[in-house]
Amino acid sequence: MEIRPLTKAEQKYAYRQSQQIRGQTGSIGILRGGYGADKEFHSEFIALNGRLKTDEFDAELQEVLHSRGNGVLGNLEIMREFTLLHTQNGFPGAEYGFRVETEKNAYIVRCIPDKESGGVEIHCYVKEWLDGHISRAEKGIRFINSRYDELFRIADGEKIKITHPGGEEQERVCRYIDECHMEAGNSLYHICQFAEIMERNGSSYAPVESEERRAGDKEKGHKGKTERPYRDEFKKPLEEIKEDFSFRADNFKGEAWYDDLMTYMRIGMCQPKPEHIPELQKALKIMGYAACPTDHWEKQYLVPENTGRHQQKEIGRQGGGR
Repeated sequence: MEIRPLTKAEQKYAYRQSQQIRGQTGSIGILRGGYGADKEFHSEFIALNGRLKTDEFDAELQEVLHSRGNGVLGNLEIMREFTLLHTQNGFPGAEYGFRVETEKNAYIVRCIPDKESGGVEIHCYVKEWLDGHISRAEKGIRFINSRYDELFRIADGEKIKITHPGGEEQERVCRYIDECHMEAGNSLYHICQFAEIMERNGSSYAPVESEERRAGDKEKGHKGKTERPYRDEFKKPLEEIKEDFSFRADNFKGEAWYDDLMTYMRIGMCQPKPEHIPELQKALKIMGYAACPTDHWEKQYLVPENTGRHQQKEIGRQGGGR
């Protein structure tokens, strides 16, 4: 039996998961408890998968709780001593997490050392299933448009901001399910289904920069446009810009024309400010899009280069814009 502090990726699994994630991680159940006046551990178990909750598991869980050699939770003072000796990049506030691992199962423990009654939750998983899901989730969650062009990726558990046509904004925590499915808030989506719903509603979506990423950028001293890697490419004339199909759109996040870029990638046209057009054309070319400006009703749009004159007039009549 091995005991260690939780990794950052494991911390997300110290809370109750959705039905989809419970199924993929082999969630057996949740043990909730705390310490009474006698300082001993008292608990109740909530089974989430009766097929996985075997007699063998029940016996193992008791060993996790009370083993003299490895039991961290059996006594309040022992638990507090463990959390003091093993520091971690922890949860918000006073929470602490550690993992107890056996040959078959993983026990993700979240506790509040300063709290006695009700201060502990143990989330019990099949080890192979949990670790497999964590490993796959490291690829991140893809966000695409309805043509399957990748717009950006976020890490499992990070947020997106959805902006509706009336200007209302909503943030949603997103969870990785598999390469083509994700959860946004409490809803499960195929990634193309999500893109189609957003386009149909006229809504836009973009990543919310995490506190961890902001802190990392600040530490590295990333300031201004001059340190962005594509800036050297932007110094070239448009015809010399090289396409890079592995380049992701969210690398341009922070540019004044970023929302126009995302609009173009979603619907195939946009109405940027005139001064933004040269850089936006270059950014689109890096992404593999050949776009050219066209004028309609004294407004300037970016449209695909191969759009015919009649098609451009139709676009103008439709009043396409940002």
